[in-house]
Formats: sequence, structure tokens, C-alpha cells
Amino acid sequence: MGKNECFLARYTTVLFSIIQTAKINNLQVSKYLEYVLDHLNHKSIDELLPYSKSIPKTLQND
Repeated sequence: MGKNECFLARYTTVLFSIIQTAKINNLQVSKYLEYVLDHLNHKSIDELLPYSKSIPKTLQND
């Protein structure tokens, strides 16, 4: 496996892990990911994790 393939595999694993954690935490995945991308420069990583208490309730599934 080449360097780029290893990077892509690692990136994909992390992304799927974040998506699954968002689902487990009853978040709307697409809205959650949009929120993370919009706030990446303004908040700490801890505040953006799917289980963070600072995630807005509006991102939760009904």
C-alpha cells in the first residue's frame, strides 16, 4: 500500500468513526458535519465532538 493509500484509509476511518459517533448521539449527521466545518476555526476540537455538551440541540434528530 502506498503513502497516499494509507493516508486515504486513515482519513476514511476517522470520518466514518465521527459519523457513527454522531449517529449514536442522535445527531443529524449532515447538519452536524456542516456545523463542524463552519466552526472549525472558532471552537476547540473538544467542543465539536458529537458527544460534547456544547453541540446545539437543534442538531439532534426529532
